[in-house]
Parts: sequence; structure tokens; C-alpha cells
Amino acid sequence: MNNIVEATKQMVPEKIKPNKLWISDNTLQPAKEKRQLKQRIRESDATRQQYKQKCRETRSAARHDNQKWMDMLCYAMLKSQYQGDVSATAQQGA
Repeated sequence: MNNIVEATKQMVPEKIKPNKLWISDNTLQPAKEKRQLKQRIRESDATRQQYKQKCRETRSAARHDNQKWMDMLCYAMLKSQYQGDVSATAQQGA
């Protein structure tokens, strides 16, 4: 049984799923790099600076993704409201 699980893990790459629905793959990549740098943060000052830079990039990308997601939700709510579909507006707002 363990052989099957190990073979599956080798053949199928693990898909990283974000905790928040609005986080894109473009945001997950700097976050992964940031985690790797955090493990080596005590090696040198250059590594510390790289870590800080990745933190900034990740935070900025997450803010951008969140804003984009909120704009999309608002647009969908306004569109359904103009069409007179009250139930769709309530579902999207929840």
C-alpha cells in the first residue's frame, strides 16, 4: 500500500491550494520563495534583505489579487441588480 502512495506522490505533483479563494498562482510563487528564504534567514544579511523583498512582493501581490477579486464581485452584483435578479445579488453578497 505504501508503495502505491509513494509512486503516486512521485508521479503527480502536489497542487498548492490557497487558503483564500482570491489568491492567484502569481502570488503563491513569491510566497513559496519567501518560505524557503525564511529557513535560511540567519545565513547572511543579503539573505535577510532578499527575504524582506519577497515579503513586500508577496504582500503587494496579495493586495492586488484581493482588489481584483472585490472588483469582480462588485461588478457581478451590480450587473445582476440591474438585470433585476435579486436572488443572484443576495447570493454574491453572502
